[in-house]
Amino acid sequence: MGLIEFCKYNPRLRIQRHIKLCRRIPAAFHPCWDHLGYYCVGEPHRTEYNDGADIIPEYAVKGISIWLEEAILLPDAGTPGNSYTLCLNGEPDKTFFSDIFQNILLRHDASIQASRELFRMRPHQFNGAPPYRRWQGGHLSKALKYLIDHHSISESIDSVPLICFNFHPGQPLDIESFIQERLEWESQDWERDGSRLSFHLRQCPPTFGRWIDNLMAYYERQNQLEP
Repeated sequence: MGLIEFCKYNPRLRIQRHIKLCRRIPAAFHPCWDHLGYYCVGEPHRTEYNDGADIIPEYAVKGISIWLEEAILLPDAGTPGNSYTLCLNGEPDKTFFSDIFQNILLRHDASIQASRELFRMRPHQFNGAPPYRRWQGGHLSKALKYLIDHHSISESIDSVPLICFNFHPGQPLDIESFIQERLEWESQDWERDGSRLSFHLRQCPPTFGRWIDNLMAYYERQNQLEP
């Protein structure tokens, strides 16, 4: 956001933010932690049946949505077109991140949209507020729609995408089916939703390294920032 004015007065300025997702896993896709917050480091929650390969979808979304929402908000904040690009790199296993986007981010977004519509239709079934309050503003939905709409589209040679990526971002889910499946749900049902609590990852490629090693090497901790 702080570079918006520089972009306005320097029309030839081009900013690219490159994120190699396999290195940013600790900040983007949290494994299950005993003590978990975006700036919190805890021990991996490992059991004999999942070997630490489960992640909590809601926390995974919190990590990646920070980057997506920041990017999608820039035009409305005054950033000139063609001046900024968020680049998401899925190497060395692009299929792995396609699975993450399809089975976690897009499913999570479908649940958000369904909860928003049901709260409008049946507010008496909720305890004063819809679930997923962190994402009710719709910015994540807008960013994911941008990814899907721009997949496999040939941009003009003079056009600079707002978000670029080298893996398939997945296919949108049927929101109406989510609404019908959850038509009678109350707040406690949303809180117990299994798809919100756990998703089992397939084995990460060896080049990713161990979760805990990546965490200690690349995790952004608030206490590292000096006042």
